[in-house]
Amino acid sequence: MGYIIGARTGRGVGYFLKGQLELALPDLDFVLENYEPDIHFSQRYLALGIDVGIAAFPYAEWTYTLLGWPEKSRKISEKELNISNALNHDFSRVYSLMSTCNNEHFIRNPERILKLSMEGIRITEELDFPFFNVHSRIYRGWALAQTGKINEGTTMIEDGLNSYPAMLLKTCFLTMLSECYALKGNYTLALSTLKKINTLLETSEERFMEAEILRLEGVFLEKAGAPLDQVKLLYRRSIKIAQKQYMMWWELRSTVALARLMQIQEQHDQAYQKLKLIYEKFSEGFDTIDLKEAKSLLDELEP
Repeated sequence: MGYIIGARTGRGVGYFLKGQLELALPDLDFVLENYEPDIHFSQRYLALGIDVGIAAFPYAEWTYTLLGWPEKSRKISEKELNISNALNHDFSRVYSLMSTCNNEHFIRNPERILKLSMEGIRITEELDFPFFNVHSRIYRGWALAQTGKINEGTTMIEDGLNSYPAMLLKTCFLTMLSECYALKGNYTLALSTLKKINTLLETSEERFMEAEILRLEGVFLEKAGAPLDQVKLLYRRSIKIAQKQYMMWWELRSTVALARLMQIQEQHDQAYQKLKLIYEKFSEGFDTIDLKEAKSLLDELEP
């Protein structure tokens, strides 16, 4: 069973990175349901130094978040952290900390990332795990920028990316960096960073951030004073891709951006109907920033 778990993990991870959540979920669910750490944890089943069962958990977390089930995702995250701590396997433990940081980034929770990333930095420095030390610092950089320490956070991300230019999840990390540049008001640099990601998309199979990248491009252009019709097109493209990939989380975020723009253009009824349609598909996660913002905008737009 250990080898089957490893195979299903690998296939599920591959589908997730390609943005094919509907194909990733059966494999990742299989691992969650069948992995028994007391039975399957073994040096035979380590992938890149990480327990193969634990290796699947982050991608399951992220899949459920992007599908629109953040509460289920949180439960998977808690289970992952508990198992990795119990295994007494430091590399898997740090991996779990970083996967949770990424999930908290998806739901915009910098406060929790500050705590988790500090633990990651402490462990990776103590045990000399440079790869995950860089990850810890990148996540911490984003969280610092989001909580007001923009220059410090931006520098941490830049240094991290310079240390490991070819790392997995680079599309995600470059997205974080673009957000930092935008917080500094440098929309030209933010947009040029997104262009780097678009180039990367052509040479890699990391498509899970594609819809969010388009939304951010629209946000940055809108703040830079671009024509609203150009911005609206980007939001619509983002929504279309999110729908194709079953990523309800990105769809909600882009629909909020589109609805705000339509509100500016006094298209209140259309904006309300579009946002209401996606908001009512959610059954959990109403304590997250994204759903709170969506509800607040719905209240503003309600006829």
